[in-house]
Amino acid sequence: MSNALLNRSFAHVRPDPIGHRGYIAAAVAGDAFGWVVALVVAVLLRYELDLAEIDVSGLLWTAAAAAVAQMLVGWLGRSYTSGRAASTTDPGGLTLSVFLVGLTTFVLVTLQDPPPVPRSTPLLAIPIAALLLVGVRAGLRARIERPDPTDPRRTRRAVMVGTGEDADHLVRSMLRDPSWGILPVATVGSDGARRRIAGLGTARSGERPAALAERFGADLLVIATSDGAAAGTVSAEAAAAGIPTLVVPPLAELVRSLAPADLPGPTPAAPSRGGTRGRARTAGKRALDVVLCLAGLPLVLPVLLTVGLVLLLSGGEVLYRAPRVGLHGRRFTMFKFATMRPGDSGPRVTREGDPRITPIGRVLRSTKLNELPQIVNVLRGDMSVVGPRPEDPRYARAYTPEQRAVWSVRPGMTSVAYLDFGDEQVYIERARPDDVESFYLGELLPAKLEIELGYVRSWTVGSDMVIIARTLGRLLARR
Repeated sequence: MSNALLNRSFAHVRPDPIGHRGYIAAAVAGDAFGWVVALVVAVLLRYELDLAEIDVSGLLWTAAAAAVAQMLVGWLGRSYTSGRAASTTDPGGLTLSVFLVGLTTFVLVTLQDPPPVPRSTPLLAIPIAALLLVGVRAGLRARIERPDPTDPRRTRRAVMVGTGEDADHLVRSMLRDPSWGILPVATVGSDGARRRIAGLGTARSGERPAALAERFGADLLVIATSDGAAAGTVSAEAAAAGIPTLVVPPLAELVRSLAPADLPGPTPAAPSRGGTRGRARTAGKRALDVVLCLAGLPLVLPVLLTVGLVLLLSGGEVLYRAPRVGLHGRRFTMFKFATMRPGDSGPRVTREGDPRITPIGRVLRSTKLNELPQIVNVLRGDMSVVGPRPEDPRYARAYTPEQRAVWSVRPGMTSVAYLDFGDEQVYIERARPDDVESFYLGELLPAKLEIELGYVRSWTVGSDMVIIARTLGRLLARR
């Protein structure tokens, strides 16, 4: 049983010497002081280190505004709900929030007459603040995941309940690796039978696990057995004695929990990209995604806000959170502007005149503006700017083993299949099938996947740039 698998089961019982409140406080302080430091550095650079030119009161006002805005974004994004949430914020999402706070601060400064600091200061501070805030979160993450086996407060004395190789391996792993924070002190079979492991205590005749834990001063029962009835009995006895329990699933269940949900069969490995060269190419593609999204935000953000406001005033939903299958067959939530009436549970494939589509939704679909929120997915790492379009899980189940190779790369906002097929609604309308879903699964989807597989086998950063240019050309030609 690997430590990676065991870590999933024991993460929630490891004591933390700093505590969640400490990590939350550190994250809040890092967000606030990160902006203060960034703005101070930006002002110093702007005035070429001439301290006499700096308006200290104006600088403090600007820093306070940026710090409050960043903390508000963190609170809305639920980054301060727990220590672990504060330390594992996605770098792409955090960078996006810094960019938005910087733009907001720039607007606030520009509206002042005279401005409290030079108007360009918040914009100069954005990359500095992004580096500082991401660095603070990375430090918190390293600290929260770093074991301290010398701290006795981290160690819980445990009685191990179970039989078989999984239970034995679990005990030996904990004895070898103090970072688990759990010290086995005694063992007993799930049926109360005595078990002997060198150096550990054993149960007396007829002694139950809860009594054994009390005798050895244990404050935890770790149950590692595939016998559900026995595990339930031991858990009930422990609860009556006031001893917490941790039930470790059998190894087979842990392995199954790592498989893509609801997707049959194995996910094929990514096609070979030539070792180091392939990794460099993938890193280049990811860097291109982030640069393009951040560079395009000043243009995209006003459009996002305008469309969101129109949808909000129309009384309908603003965002549609679509379940999709992405890299390595894992599910993620893809963001779109809502274009259909809420509450519909029909086919996800639509025809050109589908009555479920709202009038505003038809405009958004025809201009592809409904896809713009996926820039958030790209920054989060769920998607790429170019790649196979992600599919709904209900249709992804129909993929053949060969077709699942499209999951070896991140799905994209645009793709070669989109350029070849154009608007699927128009394509379906031309065919006029009696059953839209059957037509999509039997004809349209296989044809699209054949094109996407060709992209997966031969993509380069250069070809992605060509696809982006072609996509922009098609969208402009539709205006």
